[in-house]
Amino acid sequence: MQLRLLDKEDAIELRALRLEALRDSPAAFSADYEASARESVSDLSQRIQNSNGNFIVGVFDHDALVGMGGLYRVSGVKLLHKAVVWGLYVTAECRGAGAGRRILVELIRRAREAGDIRQLNISVVVGNDTARDLYLSCGFVPFGREVRAMQVDRQFYDEDHLALKLIQSP
Repeated sequence: MQLRLLDKEDAIELRALRLEALRDSPAAFSADYEASARESVSDLSQRIQNSNGNFIVGVFDHDALVGMGGLYRVSGVKLLHKAVVWGLYVTAECRGAGAGRRILVELIRRAREAGDIRQLNISVVVGNDTARDLYLSCGFVPFGREVRAMQVDRQFYDEDHLALKLIQSP
């Protein structure tokens, strides 16, 4: 499996994988399948930035995109020290082979390289123990639970929020 930064040329595959993720695990993502399905490849391509701490990493099995995860910087002068890990997903066929860990480790590595990102935040729906265990094993620590964080098909889901301090001192 090959791991690399995604760029605008990957927009078609990224869109397909993103829609699969939203269809496969709707409670795991805040994005909505129907709204995302209406988004064009061109629109998605414009959102792939790869700058200033905003990027998407993908894992390829041969030439097929089978996993993804992104990082975005929180905006606002008082919040610039934080970034959020989002959209971590690996296809069902490739789960258990370490692709998710490789993506998360790469996101952490790139955040550290940025130099001014002091903390990464990530959220996980309560009950997704596999993802939560991965985050904990990579050094994230829980800092709270949001009840009724999302509603999918009239069912509420709670989310655990976790953080990884990249730089300890101010």
